[in-house]
Amino acid sequence: MKKYTIALSILCTGILLCLVTSRFTVKEVSTPLAEQVLRLHVLANSDSDEDQALKLNVKSAIVDALSPVLSDTTEKAAACQWVSANLDELQTIAAQVIADEGYDYPVTVACETVWFPNKTYGDMTFPCGYYDALRVCIGEAVGANWWCVLYPPLCFVDLTCGVVPDESKDKLQTVLDEDNYNNLFAEDGQVVVRFRILEWLGELFG
Repeated sequence: MKKYTIALSILCTGILLCLVTSRFTVKEVSTPLAEQVLRLHVLANSDSDEDQALKLNVKSAIVDALSPVLSDTTEKAAACQWVSANLDELQTIAAQVIADEGYDYPVTVACETVWFPNKTYGDMTFPCGYYDALRVCIGEAVGANWWCVLYPPLCFVDLTCGVVPDESKDKLQTVLDEDNYNNLFAEDGQVVVRFRILEWLGELFG
């Protein structure tokens, strides 16, 4: 019995060490990509059909306002600078959509560093991790959220066909090294599995 207790203790210690080490891996894996990406995060008031539809309308208005500027932006720093300088205008746009739809929800628009789970855009999978994001919170902001990549501008392309256009991929490839770019394509599923493990560890450690 004592032998099994010792073995179990060793096993638990090994698992704990792996988890502690992986705590840093979660952040490190997404860092090269996160340093070059600006995302958009829109949180609905609730999961009701009406609130979810409102969320999409607000998202569309924000994306339409940003598209002319960010589509031609060549650096993340410039994208972040423009967005930060125009938060009041973006909040006004969101508030107007909400009012036009007949709601009186408050809305906040801010640039924050936010934890994102794994997310697939067409044939590209972005790993979980902390990313800079333009965050739009509608009302209680407890409903299902919507996100995309503002820079490089993946928000501004039609992903209904399930594939990111080559032009958008080219823009992303210019800001990432070869390994990090290739990791976005998980044809064999191995990268996705690794991202799932990292996502679970990130949630475990907060």
